[in-house]
Amino acid sequence: PCWAATHGDARLIPTPRDPDGRKLLYDKVLADVPCSSDGTLRKTPGVLDRWSTATGASLHALQASIAVRAAQLVKPGGTLVYSTCSLNPVEDEAVVAELLRADPSLTVIEDPRAPQLVRRPGLTTWKVLDEGDDGLVEYASPGDVPEGKMRRFRPSVFPPTDSRIQTQLTRCMRFLPHDADAGGFFVCVLRKEGSTVAETATTEVPPKKDKPDGRQLSEDVKYVRFRDAADTAKLAAFFGLENFPWELLVCRSGADNAMATQQSAKKVVLGTPACAALCERAKQLRLRVVHAGVITFARTSESAGCAVDYRLSQDGVDLVLPFLTKRRVACGRGDFEKLLAGGSHGPEAFSEKVRAEVAALGAGSVVFVLEDG
Repeated sequence: PCWAATHGDARLIPTPRDPDGRKLLYDKVLADVPCSSDGTLRKTPGVLDRWSTATGASLHALQASIAVRAAQLVKPGGTLVYSTCSLNPVEDEAVVAELLRADPSLTVIEDPRAPQLVRRPGLTTWKVLDEGDDGLVEYASPGDVPEGKMRRFRPSVFPPTDSRIQTQLTRCMRFLPHDADAGGFFVCVLRKEGSTVAETATTEVPPKKDKPDGRQLSEDVKYVRFRDAADTAKLAAFFGLENFPWELLVCRSGADNAMATQQSAKKVVLGTPACAALCERAKQLRLRVVHAGVITFARTSESAGCAVDYRLSQDGVDLVLPFLTKRRVACGRGDFEKLLAGGSHGPEAFSEKVRAEVAALGAGSVVFVLEDG
């Protein structure tokens, strides 16, 4: 219930805050950034046909921006992992060097885990190449870059001259395809001490991309508190939910969903207070929440003939069970094994006790609980 998957521009991910407005920074952040994917040539040979020296240089600024923003979201003492499936140093060590320049509180650390994975140390020097009319052209320094190409081949793509940064780059890890009969990867693990870099606010909003056919994306539908969108008192009475934390349930707004055929939400999820608050404020924070929390209730079909509009979801039944005082049936091992075996069973397959209890409940979700012993 404490997780949320979001979709958006990684350079603009907002800083999460608790209900009192205090910043909440992360213990660990993985920045697996967009890259040229030249390390995947074994499984996708077509990458070679599209490869050029300009690809890595064009991605460098985006990768560095994402990495810097990721570092701002890590708490002091936390860990940042920067990774690509590229072996181009312009996308790898050059980005790490820029990150170390931007935030001196970061230190590249050696990660001894998985010693069976063969790795090579990071590079401290490399050539910056461009494609000219007569073949490859090498730029030895930023001053060699033509004026029209300075935006692509910016100074940060060149090897660092600061010895503090150079010594740290060797702690980066390069996984070469032929060393492990696998794909190629670059991984750098950084530890953050006490950040000395202020978080940079931005008012830039990424352009909105509509579906080609005009359909609304599900993550564009805002989340609302379930208790504000449905009759939770009716559900509480039906399931006997005593002291249930209804304030932690959120759902997508039927009124905001252009594709919805009904005003009631299809799925209701339970999240922690921070998760539920994040979902509710997602649009304000310019975040698209793809999924969050645990699905706890799901809307029933009109043909089900149930007294309430929602059934319990298998995903969240463990979270609801401690509060459930109705529609729960205790059964012995024989009945429980039949339920676990799956398939379709008629009432005659179960004990008389279970048949009688289920028959008295009527249509709707039922939770079967294995009796002790």
